[in-house]
Amino acid sequence: MAFTITKEEGIFRDFAFDVEGKEVEQAYKTILNELKANATVDGFRRGKAPEWVIKSKFKNYILEALVEDFAKKVYDSAKELGFDVMDIKINLEKSSFSEKEMKLTMEGYIEIFPLIEADRLKDLEGVELEIPSFELTDEMVDKTIKYMLEDKATLEPKEGPIEEEDYVVIDYTVTDKQDGEKVNQKLSGVLKELGLREDLYKEILGKKEQDVVKLENVPIQETEDENAPRVDIEAKIESVKKKIYPELTDELAKELNLGENVQEAIENTKKRLQTYLENKKEEAKVNAITKYLLEEYKDIAETSRTEAIRIANVVYEEEINRLNSMFDLNSFDEDTLKAIEKSAYDKSIREGITSAKTRSILVSYAKKFGIEVSDEDIKKYIDEQVEAYKDMLPENQRDEDSLRRLRENIENYFLREDRKSVLLKDILASKAMDKLLEIIKFKENSALKEEQVE
Repeated sequence: MAFTITKEEGIFRDFAFDVEGKEVEQAYKTILNELKANATVDGFRRGKAPEWVIKSKFKNYILEALVEDFAKKVYDSAKELGFDVMDIKINLEKSSFSEKEMKLTMEGYIEIFPLIEADRLKDLEGVELEIPSFELTDEMVDKTIKYMLEDKATLEPKEGPIEEEDYVVIDYTVTDKQDGEKVNQKLSGVLKELGLREDLYKEILGKKEQDVVKLENVPIQETEDENAPRVDIEAKIESVKKKIYPELTDELAKELNLGENVQEAIENTKKRLQTYLENKKEEAKVNAITKYLLEEYKDIAETSRTEAIRIANVVYEEEINRLNSMFDLNSFDEDTLKAIEKSAYDKSIREGITSAKTRSILVSYAKKFGIEVSDEDIKKYIDEQVEAYKDMLPENQRDEDSLRRLRENIENYFLREDRKSVLLKDILASKAMDKLLEIIKFKENSALKEEQVE
């Protein structure tokens, strides 16, 4: 058995793989006997076709079956040579099987995980990045308490300009520019919580009841894709009501589990908000590092195609679900729906490439830092997955046996050979980010607070 690299190009390696002897003979006889017993051949009853007919008619199938049987050997051979294999493609047209020599020859390529050499990785000690300011304000406390009083609020008619917290009813019509097809729906709720596209949201702010807002010849979704379907949007504001919130009292504080009295409710709210802001600050730091790394290594960091596609598939599904929650996609004609799906696909590919490149850079730093993955790291990763999926289970499926089966299924999925590589890279990337968060300095810019802190 011999595995040879015949060509190197970027993250791809062409290979030739030869295997012969009893191992091939055994696999060949198993495939042939199965065909002889079960294959359907014109002019012969099942199981009665001569062997030479079976060999001739199913020559290509036999080769494919042998290749499938020995593909794992190719993967193992590449791993033994130190390659971090992301994907294997075998070229059947260049592969062959000789019954006389009992020899199988396979050609194809492997994709390896792209790493940046350690000497090309910048020392980030002393690097300073700018993030928004995350300061707790009285306004944040007031808004949070108001949110907790949401169910106690009443609605009263409003004549003045619309504000973001007003309750509105909007008659919403989308007209396809290509064929004139219209989709109409009623939207109602607090304006800022309706999930409207940003351009429409800004147009509605400041308008009054019975006003009509129009957006003409705009993409059906906010995107830079010039080929995205174009639509006209008309939004008639049928009613506007202002939410009137009651004053927080000791009784309400107890009822809403905010505290024993108003003062305690305020202090507890401040503590929760402080925790929230600390988490948002950490999130901003991660985003700042990611942006910096992508810019710093834009010319040398390669992208794993397999990783990009894996991530893009997740993003695509999320984007289609988001659009379907805003529009009934089935109401559009086939051409428009195809254009919408293509736009969502293009967006998911861009995000997939960006995320895959980021992981490559972070895993490269993990290698530079000498970071390794321990059994405890893997257990923690599995625990986090279990917690995430547990929340999706119905209440009646959260008993001890159901949770045990959930853990077993998750472990079986993530620890199987073709998935464990992804798990290990997730952990390495996460630990590398933790290390970079310790090394890099951050400067808060209060000018960014209003724009980026909700």
